[in-house]
Amino acid sequence: MHPMQELATRPWWKRPSGIAVAVIVLGSFGLWAYALSGLAARTPPDTLSDTAYAAAAEPRCAAARAAIDELPLAMTARSAIERSETLDDATDLVDALIRELRSIPVDGEADRALVDAWLEDWERYSADRRRYAVALRSDAGARFTLTARNGSNYTRTMDAMADLNGMPSCQTPGDVG
Repeated sequence: MHPMQELATRPWWKRPSGIAVAVIVLGSFGLWAYALSGLAARTPPDTLSDTAYAAAAEPRCAAARAAIDELPLAMTARSAIERSETLDDATDLVDALIRELRSIPVDGEADRALVDAWLEDWERYSADRRRYAVALRSDAGARFTLTARNGSNYTRTMDAMADLNGMPSCQTPGDVG
């Protein structure tokens, strides 16, 4: 019998190509089974181990957000000066919120480090808001910009921390405009 005929008559599991296909299919299936099983799940790095902080922070953030939302919208300002004054009022509310968030007890060193880093970003955000309000007083065309932090938009990290820990009201307010 010709070698090619012999290969064609052998069962698939005795052919090198059949074995390779079986290994690839089984490997792919195994990889997906592992990924979907929950065994591969990892806790995101910004997750607080104790939910008490988030439970105490959320209502405070919700109250601050409601107070900010009561202020006039950026698009209703008749001038850049008026806009800067409203922005200062809103930033006063942000600063008060930061003080309240700092006063909430945090359990554990890892959670303390996460909360401290998050609140440092809140302070950076407040300073950026203040800088923008000052700029508006001298330049009606001033634009709101965030200070650089490791080449990324730090408010995304702040919002992710809030979202991850069940504090949706603790995301950065969208009032700057």
